[in-house]
Amino acid sequence: MILAAPATPATPVALLPVAAAVPSSYAAAGPDPALVRAVQGELVRLSYLQSSPDGVQGGATRAAIRSYEKANGLAVDGNSSSRLLAKLQATPTGAPAATASAPAGWVAPAQGAAVTPASTSASVSAPAAPSNWVTPVKTP
Repeated sequence: MILAAPATPATPVALLPVAAAVPSSYAAAGPDPALVRAVQGELVRLSYLQSSPDGVQGGATRAAIRSYEKANGLAVDGNSSSRLLAKLQATPTGAPAATASAPAGWVAPAQGAAVTPASTSASVSAPAAPSNWVTPVKTP
């Protein structure tokens, strides 16, 4: 049996741009989970994130990214990117944060200065602070 070609030519199909052909569910999915997991791993290493890397960029991950960006003088957007991952990987473990906040009533010692704790009243309990921080000394 011989099949004949259709009598009318095929209807032309309009070509759509690639972006229009991608379902919106993919666009809303966020960054690549492998990238997010790598960023999360670096944030955990640097103690900005306490949860295990899972590849999902949720609120805790965004907050940790914003904290890192702010502490390191980067533009703060809270999003995972290959540029952020490179910065995280270049940050040594145990590197001091660019900024630190002292508990109320405490000050950081000057670089190279001898640390002399100030006397405190027994009725006033001092908040916990890093071991090299001291309460301020009032000068007469």
